[in-house]
Amino acid sequence: MEPAEAVDAVTALTQQLTLMTQAFQEMQASHEHLLQRVATQEQRIAECTALPPSTPPTLTRTLEVVSSEPSVSLPERFSGDRRKYRSFIISCELLFSLKPRTYATDFVKIRTAIFLLAGPPQTWVHQLLQADDPVLASWESFAAALQRLYDDPLRSSTSRGTLRTLRQGRRLVEDYIMVFREVAPA
Repeated sequence: MEPAEAVDAVTALTQQLTLMTQAFQEMQASHEHLLQRVATQEQRIAECTALPPSTPPTLTRTLEVVSSEPSVSLPERFSGDRRKYRSFIISCELLFSLKPRTYATDFVKIRTAIFLLAGPPQTWVHQLLQADDPVLASWESFAAALQRLYDDPLRSSTSRGTLRTLRQGRRLVEDYIMVFREVAPA
């Protein structure tokens, strides 16, 4: 390659690099503008739906909105069996933490949990809804009320009794360990 050709090639590459840099800067500016518009739209939506005040939109929060949430199945319905209460409430908490955008408010968390109730718990909560009970004001108060009614108050003693009678028998050691871990109090 001749020196003149090398100079021409370097000049052409420099021009291309300059054009690419300008295009990249324009894309960055456009991206920032879009993020600001998304934040503005979020704010307008929040104002229109009369939700309680939330944290102001930030770049991190705006980027979270753009990212998708994992596909997660709803927990099994809870019909009042005390042995299944802990599993139900932990499954609800996991669902809420895996889908923070979907379950961003206490209202949505509570209504989702209500949807998953059946039998006596559903009857109880329907009475709360009709009375506009303050227990429905926050997820914490709702979960605490549900716990008072359906968590096994004798869980520790029940677990101890079950552990005393637990035998491996003809089970595999792994199966015996799984049963032990299910029964043993945390």
